[in-house]
Amino acid sequence: MDPIDLHRLAPAPGRRLLVVGGCGGIGTRLVRAALDEGLEVANMDMPASLAQRPVLAGEWQIPCEVARSESVAQAFAALSAGWQALDHLVYLSGFTPPPATVRETTDAAWDEVVDVNARGAFLAV
Repeated sequence: MDPIDLHRLAPAPGRRLLVVGGCGGIGTRLVRAALDEGLEVANMDMPASLAQRPVLAGEWQIPCEVARSESVAQAFAALSAGWQALDHLVYLSGFTPPPATVRETTDAAWDEVVDVNARGAFLAV
């Protein structure tokens, strides 16, 4: 797979980028490419996901459960304590449950997808 080429699209070196959900396949590649371009990068992801992926050189990892408003507030408070401003945000948090028909999908499964994929994006921005 070709690396992400941020050179043409990247913000100027030294700008601050927050990647929400930076531990997945796309997120990890984006974080690495942004660091290679000289950006300051914070990766906000679930504690379990952060624990499973090594910290990239220069990456700031901030634990956050995006479906929980208090966790999002704590994560952004930590971000604000470390950075005076945020220049760019990329929201990549989300997941897809195993395929199921609508009849097979429980209310709880539906709520979890909506909480992470939609509510999490709402809370993060």
